[in-house]
Amino acid sequence: MRIERIPLTHSHKLANDYIQGSTTASIHYDGLAQEPSAWESRIAYLADKPLSADRAQLVAALSAYNRRIGNHPKAMQHIEQLRSVDTLVIVGGQQSGLFSGPILVIYKAITIIQQAREATIRYGRPVIPVFWIAGEDHDFAEVDHVDLPRGDSGIDRLQLARREQERISISHLPIAAEEWEEALRDLTARLPDTDYKSDYIRKLRDICAESHTLSDAFARIMAWLFGEEGLILLDSADPNVRQIASPMWAQLIRNNEQLGQAYSEGKRRLEASGYTAQADVYEDGANLFYYHHGERLLLYRDGDDYLDRHDQVRMTKDQLLRESEQDPTKLSNNVLTRPLMQDYLLPVLSVVLGPGEIAYWGQVKEAFHTLHMRMPILVPRSGYTLLEPTDQKVLTRYELTVEEALHNLSSRRDAWLKSQETFDVETEFAEVEEAIRQLYAPLMERAASINLVMGQLGETNLARILDQVRYYQKRVQKEITSKHEVGLRQFDRLARSIIPGGVPQERVYNVFSYLNRYGDGWLRHLLHEHRPDPYDYRYHYICYL
Repeated sequence: MRIERIPLTHSHKLANDYIQGSTTASIHYDGLAQEPSAWESRIAYLADKPLSADRAQLVAALSAYNRRIGNHPKAMQHIEQLRSVDTLVIVGGQQSGLFSGPILVIYKAITIIQQAREATIRYGRPVIPVFWIAGEDHDFAEVDHVDLPRGDSGIDRLQLARREQERISISHLPIAAEEWEEALRDLTARLPDTDYKSDYIRKLRDICAESHTLSDAFARIMAWLFGEEGLILLDSADPNVRQIASPMWAQLIRNNEQLGQAYSEGKRRLEASGYTAQADVYEDGANLFYYHHGERLLLYRDGDDYLDRHDQVRMTKDQLLRESEQDPTKLSNNVLTRPLMQDYLLPVLSVVLGPGEIAYWGQVKEAFHTLHMRMPILVPRSGYTLLEPTDQKVLTRYELTVEEALHNLSSRRDAWLKSQETFDVETEFAEVEEAIRQLYAPLMERAASINLVMGQLGETNLARILDQVRYYQKRVQKEITSKHEVGLRQFDRLARSIIPGGVPQERVYNVFSYLNRYGDGWLRHLLHEHRPDPYDYRYHYICYL
């Protein structure tokens, strides 16, 4: 498989500046991933890390979970390596989407594995890959669907039945057997028949039969695809992991007001640098959730009390501290405290993040420092666009570069259509419209001299004439478009393939669309043959299938 790289630009200004190595961005982080000295400094910090979970307990929790989801022996070996203080991790994570969610999740796992492999060689010590499943998140609408390309007719969405808007964590929300079966029937019907289809559907059916939640199925799919690469799965909602977190919950509660000030200061500093803060910061926000009758309620401070907005729960700081010691599974992180918890639980050398995540991590540096911690190295996730053979033919036929197709396809489509006709519709009709205006102007002026009504009638009459001209222009344009329908369909199919809905392919389509058509050779190539520069993150990769 041929892979080429093109320059990368993100819409998130902070993430883009971080990736480009800007000093304006770097002040919001504890070092840049492009700087070898930042990695060395991080390793030195980890040797004497002030807040850290008990490794034996961590190994026990990860072993139990990964054994339950059927992870590969290589992953189990990596878990055992965590007993040694020399072992570090590369971590990244995502919500647990249906059938693994958008393909960017796969690319994140690949980046984590590649980074761990390279760091092991670079530093001569075990650096293992960990995928953090954000099972505590409760927005079911974000993860209950999967999008598939539908040939020449758009995007095909496969979706589980919608739930009531309950604030139940995805890892706690059961999926019934009949719901899995319906989702699998839909997937089977919508994937084209290929030599690979029956094997993939059979494997997914086995996984769903063993899974009671989306998080269960997600973990098993990731273990199936990446377990032999040694990828460890960690569900943040796992009760065993949450028990280990008890000392950190106490830190987050005892220092809650100071942490709130740190998040506000982080937001202020970002805005002073010309950036927009990605995560909301509230003066009274505790940045913690509390489970009450299964619902995940966001907590706020009211003096020395903690409560949710609807006053379903209210407790003093001391009561919340007791909860953190006696039943830490009742507490949950939000987007701003999750980085701190992750760094407490794991010996994190670096975190693999997407552009939006890099942007909101720019708000947490001061919070890390408040707890006498340091931010880990942030590694931008590798991004890929899969170019199918049909896409490649369209690019060649219409003399398009990949960059033009990704960033300027609509303009190139319009230019191509215009080049097919000697009749410049827009220019010639504009000239006719202007001529009519010039001919009509003195006539209306003379009519208006009779009385005001005649002047107004002239303007109305001119508007009607111009409406008819414009109607004629639209009909002519429609006929031209129809005449070149085949070519335009090829442009539109290319758009749906690589920028569906104007969004990068990796944020929309699911991996099984491509595994079903091409097998997993391309995936294994990305894992084993493609080696991005570990210090240069300025590129997006084009994969020719």
